[in-house]
Amino acid sequence: MATADQQRNCTGFTLIEVLIATALLGVMMLLLFGSLRIGVTSWDSGEDKMARAGRLFLVENFLRNHIGSALPLVEMEQVGGVAASLRGGEDWLEYVSTMPPQVRKGGLYRFRLYVARNGGHNELKVAMRPYVANPNALLSRAAEATTPIEDVVLLENLGQIRFSYLQGNTPIAASSQSTWVPEWQQPQLPQAIQVQIEPEHEDPWPPLMIALRTQR
Repeated sequence: MATADQQRNCTGFTLIEVLIATALLGVMMLLLFGSLRIGVTSWDSGEDKMARAGRLFLVENFLRNHIGSALPLVEMEQVGGVAASLRGGEDWLEYVSTMPPQVRKGGLYRFRLYVARNGGHNELKVAMRPYVANPNALLSRAAEATTPIEDVVLLENLGQIRFSYLQGNTPIAASSQSTWVPEWQQPQLPQAIQVQIEPEHEDPWPPLMIALRTQR
């Protein structure tokens, strides 16, 4: 027959001890799951920020380098007047620049930045066409034989974009003495072009000021 001491040594956990252990285990699992969820959220947020920063860098780098290299060409109109190859409004810009020799053997192309509607969202696109000195006249045979390049999407989910143009003869550093205008149709190039981009459901990007490398 087992003694009273042997009976005490053979007893297991009581119901209260099992309940306490179960509750502690549940609390630990809850804390672990919460920490894991916070970690995943932080990781996704970090990836989103990196993607936005990369997109901002690519778009601004293209705009700064390409618009900055716009050429100060003068075109003859049908009526005998002259028109600049760079013209634009608040939400569009058209200019002439060189195409890298790796693309269509290079040469002069007319570039047009514009906003296009795709479904329920706006997109910033760039159109590229072979340069023709007089767009109002008949296209030359060479231009007709050249297949235009398909328009390229620079930025998706665009809220709005605003171009403004700096006129005047003062240095850009003293631009407070000059005037920013929302439209450019003058024969000479503006001193600088400012681009303000606001993506959809995001904070506006910092304003981008582009100084043109060549001026007439």
